[in-house]
Amino acid sequence: MRAIVICVAFGASLLASCGEVRVAEDAGIQGDAPGGDDSCSGASDCEEPTPHCHPDTGECVECVDENDCETGACDSDTHTCEGCTTNDECASADASLCDDSTNTCVACEQDEHCAHFGDDHLCEAGTCTECQFEAVSTAVGHTCGLREGGSLWCWGRGSDGQLGHGDDPDEPIPEPTLVAGGGEWRSVATGRQGTFQGPPWSCGLRDDDSLWCWGGVLNGRLANGVLEGEPVLEPTMSDDRTWRELAFGSEHACALGDDDAVYCWGMDNAGQLGQGENDESLATPTQVDTSPNWTRIDAGALASCGLRGDGELWCWGSNFESKFGLGEDADSSFDEPQQVEGDDWADVSVGGAHSCGIKQDGTLYCWGRGTRGRLGLGEDADNPTHEPEQVGEHSDWVAVVAGSQHTCGLRLGGSLWCWGFHNDGRLGLGDLDDDVFEPQEVTEPQGEWLSLSLWSSNTCAIRDGGELWCWGRNDDGRLGLGETSEEPVTEPAQVECPIRD
Repeated sequence: MRAIVICVAFGASLLASCGEVRVAEDAGIQGDAPGGDDSCSGASDCEEPTPHCHPDTGECVECVDENDCETGACDSDTHTCEGCTTNDECASADASLCDDSTNTCVACEQDEHCAHFGDDHLCEAGTCTECQFEAVSTAVGHTCGLREGGSLWCWGRGSDGQLGHGDDPDEPIPEPTLVAGGGEWRSVATGRQGTFQGPPWSCGLRDDDSLWCWGGVLNGRLANGVLEGEPVLEPTMSDDRTWRELAFGSEHACALGDDDAVYCWGMDNAGQLGQGENDESLATPTQVDTSPNWTRIDAGALASCGLRGDGELWCWGSNFESKFGLGEDADSSFDEPQQVEGDDWADVSVGGAHSCGIKQDGTLYCWGRGTRGRLGLGEDADNPTHEPEQVGEHSDWVAVVAGSQHTCGLRLGGSLWCWGFHNDGRLGLGDLDDDVFEPQEVTEPQGEWLSLSLWSSNTCAIRDGGELWCWGRNDDGRLGLGETSEEPVTEPAQVECPIRD
């Protein structure tokens, strides 16, 4: 609408009488007739989504000033609510702060910028994220956990630099503490001490898939070209390749490269590096076999196993107590990959003297040493099980982890089951003195479990919502509960999600 003024002259005196009328943009002169649908004389003439009448233009608009906006600021040109005016308005955006000079949501730069969300939020990769764990790896004496957003935290015994804090403290650190160097991480693995009790170490993959290691240096386990030396106290880039998956054994490590090939390094006294007749330790990742179609890798005490193709299972290294499941007459060790019967495997885990695997139909199998009930076959077997044998009748297993003397697994729906040696409360079944010879559910706390990690005397697992729970031996603070204790923790106890100082 626009307004024009009309003047009419009367006679020679040229006295004029003037009046204002409204004229529609697409019509001729009209009297007091109303204009288009968006014209108004008051708020009662306007409806959502333009509920306010602008006093200067006579148009229905979304806002006249900032008081009309529930979120954002009123744009003076478009009279629409745009951007933000408070930090809380940015909570659901891919940013964290409201820049009051531009009224736009922007990325956070430090943890203090996230205080308005609560103490459980940190600045991760420019976004304020709630404290949740995404991954955990536990070994003898220390544990590392990956927070949502990519920060890495370690705790427990750190005398060889395995915590990556930049020092080698004499006293245990019993609560999650940030690994030095910052950066964004996507996975972590902790070295499992075994037969030779070498110094502990840790490695992780950053968000660019690069490999970083720290801790004790022996037999080339840090993959940095050094066979022996002083401990590395914080993460150091180990190799210029890019990687998909890490697996740690007791004295060696293997990884799945982005070329779908498997590489191993560290001690090779039992063929666990898969290098044929070469039995020398390797300080750099070296390819196993020439097949590029590996899909999964795991490592245990002096042994390695992996999945290849559409479901073939191959193992190499020490076959002590038949933990490769190759039959009673198989050799005690193999320096090159050997295929386990079947071509329908979906997962595998190598323990101390036994192994377990899940087939593609969801059934669970275990084999190797059967003492202490670690195979879950319903008995304490003195003799090893030489070939894979099904555990129970369920066909809904989705994950399994074999430790040194106990085993745990996840079933469809998120239930957690453990069995084997129950010393130090490692099964999480309370004050139970007896070993457990078949899978028994960990019923408390209730909820869905997403992932787990275990080895010797403790177990850790992540529940829905990113909650981390640990149980078992805690004299060195490996459970991350804020204190050490001579008495074991026999039921799952929640690890407080860490906040930076």
